[in-house]
Amino acid sequence: KSTALRMLAELAARISRDQDAVNLLERCVELAPGFHAARQQYALMLNRAEKPAEALAQIELLLGRDTANPAYRNLKAVILCHVGEYDAAIAIYDELLARYPHQPKMWLSCGHALKTAGYQDRAIAAYRRAIELEPGFGEAWWSLANLKTFRFEGAEVATMQAQLARGEELGPQERHHFGFALGKALEDRGQYEQSFRHYLEGNTLRRATVAYSAEDNSLRLRRTKQLLDAEFFRK
Repeated sequence: KSTALRMLAELAARISRDQDAVNLLERCVELAPGFHAARQQYALMLNRAEKPAEALAQIELLLGRDTANPAYRNLKAVILCHVGEYDAAIAIYDELLARYPHQPKMWLSCGHALKTAGYQDRAIAAYRRAIELEPGFGEAWWSLANLKTFRFEGAEVATMQAQLARGEELGPQERHHFGFALGKALEDRGQYEQSFRHYLEGNTLRRATVAYSAEDNSLRLRRTKQLLDAEFFRK
């Protein structure tokens, strides 16, 4: 039964029904407290459902049984970032990356924590290390561009252009990140026409993955304004 509950929870998570996934996993670990994979997934979904304190309690239970488990420690770092404990998260990332230095996604996560904590030079180094390990990692390139004050070197612009030239070998998500990063790099160089083309490509690819309706958004705003009037707040 617990295995079936976990599978249902995974399905709920994939269709963005996060609270349903949380409820299913809560029941799962009640029935099978030793089902560590389910508890790990429970912690992940609690964090995604904006319940980081509860997520941290679950990951601490797992770490109490397996202190050095890298997956548990990585998830703890993610949760710590969620609650603003960036220095504690960075310490975990530093330890993990010393043991597992060839993990581009972990370098990216560490870079995000470093950036938010104000360690920009270290963040840049982390993002560049992720790129060194995986040159086609579009999100790492965009993370550099998104620092706003960062300026790409000529060789880096050429590398991004070469990656985009790979065409369909890169997935849409990587391509849209490269579009934004190259758009920013060329904008900084005053090459506005080329910059706009890359921004347009990035936004076109991104829009195809986002379930957004301007009409629905406007309707939601009108309903919110009708409900949240002065009388509502007086009550």
